[in-house]
Amino acid sequence: MSNQEVFESSKRVILDLLDKEFPGTLDLDIFYIEDKSSNRVLKNYDDVMRSWDEGCSSSDNSIEKELLLYRETIRFLTDEQLISHKSEDVEDQRTYSECKLTSKGKELWKKESSNIAEIAVLQPNFMGVGIDLKKAHAWFKSFMKKN
Repeated sequence: MSNQEVFESSKRVILDLLDKEFPGTLDLDIFYIEDKSSNRVLKNYDDVMRSWDEGCSSSDNSIEKELLLYRETIRFLTDEQLISHKSEDVEDQRTYSECKLTSKGKELWKKESSNIAEIAVLQPNFMGVGIDLKKAHAWFKSFMKKN
């Protein structure tokens, strides 16, 4: 995955997790942003350890680099005032305590998640029910222009 794809995936997951806790807070660990459920989107440190078993080293481990991009995503979201946290950010920061969505972040996530939900709504068609591909295509084009 490219840096941009990792950023977008981790941004969506982080904003979604914090939205579910809103107005409460959540501690984030870049090694385990999501719980260890089978339907997780992001990689975690268990994936890094498996890659070592498969012969990867720290210097050429793309999974490990992906985890480090999660930190940069949190930093970006904080700099843009979309989230806040109580941790003092240091060079090799791994955990961020008491993270929460700001009102600006809540508004952005509401808009992004409603756009995603809008195209996924099943529409009646001649085959029965399906996704409106014209809406999906239009949304995707506008999404790509923004990002």
